[in-house]
Amino acid sequence: MVTKRMMIALAGAMLLLSVAPVQASVMYPKTASSGMHEQDATKKARLTERATGKTIELPVEVFETVSDAKPNELGRKHERTYTVRVPKSTLVPGSLQNLNSSSSSQNDGAISMEATLTQVWYQTENGGRTYARMPSISGSWRRLDSQVYGNNAYLKAACNGDYMDSGWCYRQETFSVGVPTYEQTYYGTPSWDSSWVEVNENAGMFQCAQTSIHLSRGGSSWDLWFNICQGSNSLSWS
Repeated sequence: MVTKRMMIALAGAMLLLSVAPVQASVMYPKTASSGMHEQDATKKARLTERATGKTIELPVEVFETVSDAKPNELGRKHERTYTVRVPKSTLVPGSLQNLNSSSSSQNDGAISMEATLTQVWYQTENGGRTYARMPSISGSWRRLDSQVYGNNAYLKAACNGDYMDSGWCYRQETFSVGVPTYEQTYYGTPSWDSSWVEVNENAGMFQCAQTSIHLSRGGSSWDLWFNICQGSNSLSWS
């Protein structure tokens, strides 16, 4: 008999299963007021060179807005954006082998690619537990180096936790982009967008957004990916 604790323990591994692509749909306007803009040293993006398997971490710039709950609306609205800039010096064949796990000190100022991921969610408390509802995710890519090309881009949404009413949210959906149009924003709406799901870092429960893109330059290739998560940050890249 599979218990809830067993489901949580297996969540990281099972979320690597492939899912059918889902078409992106609803667009949500951004708000520009009451924002906090900062560099968060605890949040990292990962850049992996395919030929060597070497991975380094890149710093994440965070911008977040929080809105008070509207009348007859449950929970406060949060909108968090992560921006990651890939230094040109890291997109050189074999260059990651000579870098530490964090490349922030290796940035010479020249940027090849900028990736942005936004998660919109509402958050509330019920019975001493924290729940989140995730109506949308979005992402974009900006090329700053004419020698770099991006493809196999996607956005991903995932949940792993108790529904507020009853049952368990255990889903993962991929919004395929392919070759992105640079500086265009792509949107995804999870199929459980109206559901409240418990988020608890200690229990491995989460609502996550993820972005990934395959980069190529000079005959070599790299993968860039990062998450925004409420609760546990255990959604792995695949």
